Amino acid sequence: MDAAAKPAGLLQGKFIFKKLPNGNLDKTRVVCTLCNAELVYCRSSSSLKYHLNANHPFAVVKGAGASTEAEKSRVRQTTMFECNRGKPVSTALSAKLTGLLAHWIALNCRPISVVEDEGLELLLQAATGDPSYKLPARRTIVRRINEQHAAQKAAKEEKLAGATCVALTGDHWSSVNNENYLGVTEMGFWSNGPAGLRNPFKDLLLVII
Repeated sequence: MDAAAKPAGLLQGKFIFKKLPNGNLDKTRVVCTLCNAELVYCRSSSSLKYHLNANHPFAVVKGAGASTEAEKSRVRQTTMFECNRGKPVSTALSAKLTGLLAHWIALNCRPISVVEDEGLELLLQAATGDPSYKLPARRTIVRRINEQHAAQKAAKEEKLAGATCVALTGDHWSSVNNENYLGVTEMGFWSNGPAGLRNPFKDLLLVII
């Protein structure tokens, strides 16, 4: 097909061949009629379609791959994340997140200052769908850690209170910073276990002093 029989341009006129100074058309280069960008043309419209999708997403090209109108009208079920997007985190969920953060920091020996990490805040904002969510303050985390420690300590003391006897094993070591630690392992012995059986070593505690 010669140049005279060709349409006004490629992809329904979105691209035209570059015109040389002598009036001829350069069949290896095209110009975007929407932004005047010059592109290399190698007898394939793939790069041209990519240019349209990247720079002119609202430019409709009929017959170029999948139907654009069909893509727009395709029905898709809304996800739970999309339903909750933009909704503020409830008070109950915020309190739960604060408790989990405190548990994570204490369990994995993370620094308290991690609650000032902007990246962590962005992560939780994306996970909750609430862009206004703010991480709790340091004092809040410290208070929650102390509360969780007190609850765990009370539960262990209550369990040990019913033990017939307790065996203690000490272990002393130093950290890489030359800080001294003493670990005390407590093994309880309960005389009245399930079904009246003696049940020794039912619990194991590690106390760091």
